[in-house]
Amino acid sequence: MAQNPQNSMGNIYNNQGIITQGQTGNNTIIQGPVRLQFNTQIGDDLVSKLPAGKTIMLRSIGGRADQAIADQYQQYLQNRGFQVERTIIGTTSSPPDHKITLGNPDAPQMLVIIAPSAN
Repeated sequence: MAQNPQNSMGNIYNNQGIITQGQTGNNTIIQGPVRLQFNTQIGDDLVSKLPAGKTIMLRSIGGRADQAIADQYQQYLQNRGFQVERTIIGTTSSPPDHKITLGNPDAPQMLVIIAPSAN
């Protein structure tokens, strides 16, 4: 007699349709990209890529939750001795492709864009 394979996805309560990665329930719900969270390892990596002594022009893109995450990265940079000037942008006409983007390190000021909800 064959045994049933282990259910690696967990229980499906009340037999409510299918559950697949990125979708749940009887009606399909597409779950968007995961929002960037504050992480000290990411902060350390960011610091390692920034030229010392340059003012950081931080642009943060997104809603309130995204701005709160950018606040944490701004504070992290400031705590490590960087002078940070910040521009808050709610939305852009073409959304950013990356959650963190660095500008040209040879420019007089270093541009850092943080868009926690970018794809």
